[in-house]
Amino acid sequence: MKDAAMTPRAYIEKLRAEAAEQNRIQALKREAEATAKLAKSIQQIKRTKPLDDQINELMQTTPPALRARPWSITELVPRLQGKYRDHPHAKEVGDALRRLGWKRIRLWSNGGDGQRVWVR
Repeated sequence: MKDAAMTPRAYIEKLRAEAAEQNRIQALKREAEATAKLAKSIQQIKRTKPLDDQINELMQTTPPALRARPWSITELVPRLQGKYRDHPHAKEVGDALRRLGWKRIRLWSNGGDGQRVWVR
């Protein structure tokens, strides 16, 4: 009954105030979500191991028969975790392999078709 006694102007002002409050609440929620997402990405960057360590761990957990075979970059990239994306760039993996003493060769055998691979 109280709303019925309100003037149209007062009713519109009340609606505007309620809408402004809802907009403020939504803006705060979006800001909180953005802050949480940023904090999560910062933690991800901090806990990502260097590629050299990741490659060493991968080779230590791989059976010796697989460890001794040639590896292509396309096989290694999906198995490693990137710093800013899900997987590192192939150039970064190649640089890390060079630092670890790996050599890049080409396989010219029947099945190799000149494919570039990395060996220890």
